Amino acid sequence: MYDCITHYFLSLSAGLFRQATYTTACLGIYQTLFEHFKTSDGRTPLFFTNLMLGVVAGGLGSFIGTPAEIALVRMTLDGRQPLSERHNYKHVFNALTRIAKEEGILK
Repeated sequence: MYDCITHYFLSLSAGLFRQATYTTACLGIYQTLFEHFKTSDGRTPLFFTNLMLGVVAGGLGSFIGTPAEIALVRMTLDGRQPLSERHNYKHVFNALTRIAKEEGILK
């Protein structure tokens, strides 16, 4: 039981990294698009345009946050694996580099 709890706390770095990458990307992309689509007199975009800006920002943010999401899932579930199959990631960056080196980025 202690070992599983330890792995859950180790995966906290991945959870924070995922939130930071996804949320920052979504908000940054949305704000950039929002400013770009303002009318020449400074009025905000129409509802449908604003909705599409949110969809695009969310989609691109999800794409950008995918590596962090993979690290989060891997690190969270690592504690449930048998001892011989565990990866024992130390932190999110260790997980990301090992996954890229050992499995490749396109797998």
